[in-house]
Amino acid sequence: MPAPRAWGDRSFVSRSQADWDLFLAQMNELETEGCIAPKAYERARNWLEESFPAPVALASLFRDPLGRQGITTLKPGMRLFVERSIFRPKSAETVKNYLGESKVYYRVVRRRNGDIGLKLTRVQKSKGLKAKNLGRFPDATLEPTFKSMGAIRLFYLTLYVPPALKRNGLLVGVRDLKNMTEVVQKIEKNPEITCPHIATNGTACASFAGMVSASMEVGILVNGKQEYLPANTTVDSLLSSLPPKASAEAWNTFQIWRLFRGKPYELEFKRDDPAAHRLVLFAGDRLTWRQSSGK
Repeated sequence: MPAPRAWGDRSFVSRSQADWDLFLAQMNELETEGCIAPKAYERARNWLEESFPAPVALASLFRDPLGRQGITTLKPGMRLFVERSIFRPKSAETVKNYLGESKVYYRVVRRRNGDIGLKLTRVQKSKGLKAKNLGRFPDATLEPTFKSMGAIRLFYLTLYVPPALKRNGLLVGVRDLKNMTEVVQKIEKNPEITCPHIATNGTACASFAGMVSASMEVGILVNGKQEYLPANTTVDSLLSSLPPKASAEAWNTFQIWRLFRGKPYELEFKRDDPAAHRLVLFAGDRLTWRQSSGK
């Protein structure tokens, strides 16, 4: 285990991240070769991410919710948010053909059998936008397909797919975790691959094409109230968004609890340490701060 003072060396931090990525790649290779059971691999990876002996200010380097390779693994406590601009069928995406906006939200939930799934929680659409126009897309119909999966991943493809294709993401779920490795290899080899070439018995796929964005949000408790924030939200960005008086009070009194193997533990830090302001919030975190009466 690295000594606490070692983390003050930037080159050590850089090397540690590279070593961590290599270690995960080696673990994944063992899982691919059948030396580690898929579910055991996922459980071990989650525990190692939680237990990595780095200061909490550096946790995002080893638990990046967005993924460093354009892939997000969905976990309970996250929320999938799909926002789309809708135009007349078979027409150019111009102002003249614009019909309205839709926003669809899903919670990532844990099923009784240990699988994860999507649960539709809310659908919003512009006034006057007919349901049949929203029905042309898969956005609001994902729950039955992704109801119970061994793993679900969101692949961000904006940087890899030619602009003319107008697709920015794929959502893929597998019932057997070992099949995810094959899916990842197919997408890395051919980012233009379509869902019919991915979806098989036990594998589900949804493509987000058109003027649409699909993103993950993390669920945290803020003074006892469930809120969903963009992935990689920091303490600074959250507290600075409060009204001036409330923000000042929050900075002086805030506390954070983080889940470790299912149980919350309070993080220890100095509130005046700039590193504490840069803490990235993860799904399941709990934040509290003293609030004036009536707030």
